Amino acid sequence: EMSEGGSEVVYNEELGVELPRDEGVEEPVVPMDAANIDFGKMPKFRSRIGRDRAEKVLSKYPFRPHYAIKPPGPDDSAEKPPMGMVAIYVQQLEAGLRMPTSRFLRDVLRHFRVRITQLTLNAIRILVGFEMLCRHQEVTPSVDLFRRCYTLKAHGTDKGWFYICNRNNAIPKFVIGAPSSIKNWKRDFFFVSGMDFPRGFWWRPIKAKADPSAGDAEEEAFQKLMGSGLRIYSLDYPEAVLVDGG
Repeated sequence: EMSEGGSEVVYNEELGVELPRDEGVEEPVVPMDAANIDFGKMPKFRSRIGRDRAEKVLSKYPFRPHYAIKPPGPDDSAEKPPMGMVAIYVQQLEAGLRMPTSRFLRDVLRHFRVRITQLTLNAIRILVGFEMLCRHQEVTPSVDLFRRCYTLKAHGTDKGWFYICNRNNAIPKFVIGAPSSIKNWKRDFFFVSGMDFPRGFWWRPIKAKADPSAGDAEEEAFQKLMGSGLRIYSLDYPEAVLVDGG
């Protein structure tokens, strides 16, 4: 069976959920003992999302029927979701995250070994906008092409989260219009079945190594983007394009 994200869907008996299996990718084994997971020194936020607000989120950003949505309990935190689920933030949906997710997004998460929960809102905007730009230019979005333009960095003040920035000053800002300051978004999370996300990457510690340069990878596609002159305004992503991209 194929998922809407373009991957084979397999049933994981251990987790009790369906999960995507992207062609040519070996998923790591999920660590079952949370005591062995390095969560770093991040603050433990409690969610403000209850059942009523979760239903409002679902009405605004419809999920397919096969997704399981769970509002967090009073003792739940984003970095330790229920087995087979992952925490996402309401504002990540506002930034353009949709499910089913694209193969490109899953490949980026795999490469950086980072969970979607750890990406800042503007990181989501850049990922979504970059993929839109590639599609518009009839270029296949890939991890190497993305790394020619961007790199992932640990947030200096928000411990445990990561942001995306231009690889160097020679790279134009393909995605523009992102807000410079967003407050209080980390308390607005809920849990969703993780079928669209790479499994096994439970949390990336701050001490993880930096991403090296991608060199001359994807040179033809890279030059096509560089010469396009196009910019994607990240506060006005068309909903139809977001759904189609997922």
